[in-house]
Amino acid sequence: MNQPSAPASPPRTIWRVLGYALGVFLLVALQYRLWFSDVGYLAQREMREEIRRTEVRNAKLETRNREMTREIEALSGDMAHIEAEVREELGMVREGETLYRLRPDSGSSLGDDNDE
Repeated sequence: MNQPSAPASPPRTIWRVLGYALGVFLLVALQYRLWFSDVGYLAQREMREEIRRTEVRNAKLETRNREMTREIEALSGDMAHIEAEVREELGMVREGETLYRLRPDSGSSLGDDNDE
């Protein structure tokens, strides 16, 4: 009555469990890298949003640059335009002109006829 001796290696179920554990660990590690690393999905989404904000800002700056270029060209030789700018921006008047500044009277409103 010879009974077989105990196996020399661990049962197959332990290797199977270790294999599954290793697979789950690798899956989690790869998912973490996919989502949270500096080259992952979330970082790319943030980078796309920053690119969109930068493009909007650049479009506004390009529009402003075009307006300023037109203003520079207008001021380069058009004396009438220069005079209009000086009058508007600095409130200057020509010699012999009188400047009248009107301000609303805060005590009464225009068009009120109080015939009491």
